[in-house]
Amino acid sequence: MKEQPYLSIVYCGRNDNYGGDFNRRLELSVNWLSGLLEKYALPSELIIVNYNPILDKPTLKDVIRWPVNRKYLSIRIIDVPKEIHENYVDDSVRKTLPLFEFIAKNIGIRRAKGEYILCTNADVIFSEKLVSFIAQKELSLGKLYRSDRLDFKRAGEEIDVSKIDYERFERNIRNQVFEFYTRGGVTRMESPKSIPLRLMMVKSRIFLEKNKFRLFDWWNTKLKLEQYLKKDIFVYDYHCSASGDMALMHRNHWSEIKGYLEDTWISTHTDTLQVIMTAAFGLQVHDLPYPVYHQHHERRFDFGEVNPDMDRMYQRLLRDGKEILENPKPYTNSSDNWGMPTTELEEITF
Repeated sequence: MKEQPYLSIVYCGRNDNYGGDFNRRLELSVNWLSGLLEKYALPSELIIVNYNPILDKPTLKDVIRWPVNRKYLSIRIIDVPKEIHENYVDDSVRKTLPLFEFIAKNIGIRRAKGEYILCTNADVIFSEKLVSFIAQKELSLGKLYRSDRLDFKRAGEEIDVSKIDYERFERNIRNQVFEFYTRGGVTRMESPKSIPLRLMMVKSRIFLEKNKFRLFDWWNTKLKLEQYLKKDIFVYDYHCSASGDMALMHRNHWSEIKGYLEDTWISTHTDTLQVIMTAAFGLQVHDLPYPVYHQHHERRFDFGEVNPDMDRMYQRLLRDGKEILENPKPYTNSSDNWGMPTTELEEITF
């Protein structure tokens, strides 16, 4: 029998091969993660919330090559059937999609057994230094741990997930990084080769941009001019892009803030609101120097184009972000039933 997990990692997905190669990305993510958890002897569980699966297609359990010979990692797959999904379908509250991401993640959070719970996505690759840091078991109460996300383009060759050369593979990932999701914004930058140098350049640009807007706001206020720059400064102070790719804190804090909001129109910026909500509750948002890597893929929403759904969520972020910071306590899920803790769901553990 495996030890009580120190860490629970929560994924969600379904067997629709989202993005064109979801199964391949999930398989690489799980096997990479398993190998590092075994290497650093960290008692863990991986919870995959199999949300609204397509019944006439093979299940995720059957299409993925799962890691074997695991001593420290248990894998739990929790099925959320179509009937439960349909209970959440409400066009007055949220856009109808086949997967409600943060409802699914809340289901995983409520069933997690680990002392610390890390919510992430099913195609994320953790840097080895991040896993090594967590394995020291020196995480603290009172903190939400975050990491920058670095997007990379996968090469076309197949990888034998049972024989990953960790040092070589992470080096190859870093050579393919082209986009940086950091506190304050997203920046595409493919050169110079050095990741630390690019990160420094990215963060310097964001710092200058933030202070430029701060200066304009001060100048407009002083001269009583109309606010022609509508950018709100607080969006520079938090990870407002890809916040859901790495959110790690003690299980008590997840309970205190009642997980992720379940009444948002789409998933975009739902994770940002959760970061701001966590900070407003008095937790320190702690940026770790160890990145997570994201396997680039096609997306349901194109962030480079005007989209009314994303604009709707951005306006909510601007409006509700201020409300959260000013009056945090009421701004959580209205019911203690978030994540459906008393609902029996089918689960397999292996």
